[in-house]
Amino acid sequence: MENVIQPYDWGSRTGISSIMGRPDASGPEAEMWMGSHVKAPSLLPELEKTLLDVIREDPSGTIGERAQALNPPGDEPAQLPFLFKILAAEKGLSIQAHPDREGAARGFAQEEEAEIDRRAPNRNYRDRNHKPELIYALEPFYGLCGFREFEEIAAEMRGLHRWLEKTGASVECLEITEQTHQFYDDPVSDNLRMWFTSVSNLLLEGHEEARKEFVDAVSRYARTKWIETQNSGRSERHNRYWWVLDLLRQFPGDPGAAGALYLNLFALEPGEALFLGARVLHAYLYGTGIEIMANSDNVLRAGCTVKHVDPAELARVLEFQAGRPSRVEPSSEGPLKRFVTPAGEFELCRIAMNRETPVIVTLEGSPAVVLVIEGAVEVIPANAEAIALAGGTSCFVTAAERDVRISGEGMLFAAALPGALNVTGGIA
Repeated sequence: MENVIQPYDWGSRTGISSIMGRPDASGPEAEMWMGSHVKAPSLLPELEKTLLDVIREDPSGTIGERAQALNPPGDEPAQLPFLFKILAAEKGLSIQAHPDREGAARGFAQEEEAEIDRRAPNRNYRDRNHKPELIYALEPFYGLCGFREFEEIAAEMRGLHRWLEKTGASVECLEITEQTHQFYDDPVSDNLRMWFTSVSNLLLEGHEEARKEFVDAVSRYARTKWIETQNSGRSERHNRYWWVLDLLRQFPGDPGAAGALYLNLFALEPGEALFLGARVLHAYLYGTGIEIMANSDNVLRAGCTVKHVDPAELARVLEFQAGRPSRVEPSSEGPLKRFVTPAGEFELCRIAMNRETPVIVTLEGSPAVVLVIEGAVEVIPANAEAIALAGGTSCFVTAAERDVRISGEGMLFAAALPGALNVTGGIA
């Protein structure tokens, strides 16, 4: 497969290029997409067709009946139900959330009826699908995920309130100051929703004065807390107040930087993974990893971005509930580590390869994408020629295949439907 690399400005010049064994990129490389999404389908060079075209011609033979059933109602043509990525973040991604499938279908239909072009910058819903996702860390990886316990947020609000009283004098910022007090006095979801919506509205045109006042207060509060809490024996990236200041450095004047105060900060070590469901506010901050998700590009943003924001729609979609990040502990089956999530569209499998011990990958009616991260392997389907893969390269295995032999040495990942991929041979 030849895969599209998305050059989003938060990407890294080294993350993807180092996996692929080539010199640093001349510009940011954020995501390498492996799949059939209409925005950037992978190319199958031997056929001179995209994966989307190949699936369209023979959906039953390429992705199978089970995968077809996972496509959202009304979606044509059939597509691979998951989107597989290498993600490399040098800067923070936007504070964002994804709709559930019902919300995506509703939003997509409304924007279609309004005749908003699907590629328009002010479009919220580019497809009908939800977007549960899993991130697997290839290096230390940092992010924000889910609202903190409300009492923890209330403690931050008490400190922030003092700076808002000193800094914010506009009518709008005085209103946010009062809502801040109201939340820490009564930390319930309705009060958090009201506060969050007011802060998110600062991103819109016409709110420049209050936005500056609010950001000044957040900056002063975070700087004070950073001085109080910094620990020279631990990475600064483990400190949420450092992240507030760093996000303000990356996105000057953006109130979304306050997200590090009210969202859970997480850190993944290499080999650890995190699952994110629908309607959960989150942001990846730094690191390189493997990402897999349902086949969607629906994103609603809440700051730290130059892209379109829609505070009212985001507030409607979000769940204003406290929740810790959902780490995924893999099950081990010989050389296979399986990362099981609630998502019905995908499962991530990691396979450690030893040169002396080939493996047989058995697929039960599922398509798969095989990606090599390090080393070199040979993938030998029963009904096709052998495919040589090295770091950062991938291949597509159709649902019509059953047993695929893989030999070589290194580390590879396979994306398939849940429970459909099994491995025999190899070493634990």
